[in-house]
Amino acid sequence: MILAIDAGFAHTGLAWVSSSGKVSAMNVIDTEKSDSKRKLRVCDDLSRRSSEMFRQLKIMMDNPDVDGVVVEMPSGGGKSAVAVRAMAMALAIVSCAVEASGKPAEWVSPAEGKKAACGKLNASKDEMQAAMIKKFGIKLAAGRTGKPPGWFEHVADALAAYCAVEHGTLVKLCQAQEKARLAAQKAPPADPKQE
Repeated sequence: MILAIDAGFAHTGLAWVSSSGKVSAMNVIDTEKSDSKRKLRVCDDLSRRSSEMFRQLKIMMDNPDVDGVVVEMPSGGGKSAVAVRAMAMALAIVSCAVEASGKPAEWVSPAEGKKAACGKLNASKDEMQAAMIKKFGIKLAAGRTGKPPGWFEHVADALAAYCAVEHGTLVKLCQAQEKARLAAQKAPPADPKQE
């Protein structure tokens, strides 16, 4: 299974895609700014949010069914120094979590994801979401989902990153690993008399 990630400091989109190309789960990691009334220093709050994000990513990557990771990695474009700092922190956290997991990974640009998902580099957020819903047959629940507003846009970006690599070496490697794991689970137990 591939874990697809759209890295973001406030909202990180996640999608788990099986070797058959089906989405088995979707989620968003949210790290909320501390309430300013608590008189917490900005640096302490950033550290808390970074640790929270890393811990959640590590748990997800340590899942033995996750064979590899694909991450959308923007190369810039922040509208302010705060936005650039947040993106740099998110990418560093994701990079460290991938490294700590020991799983193979591939990194793609947002443009590569848009091109693979929609066939054009300038696809809008709405076009991206519609394309991912159609491609993966996703049914979004109406009303309250327990997710933050706009949560699916982050998942759609993660799925677009998967689309950019779905015919590449990483996915083929992960498909082989998943097939071997499933075959081992179905194999009869060894006969102790023959050992």
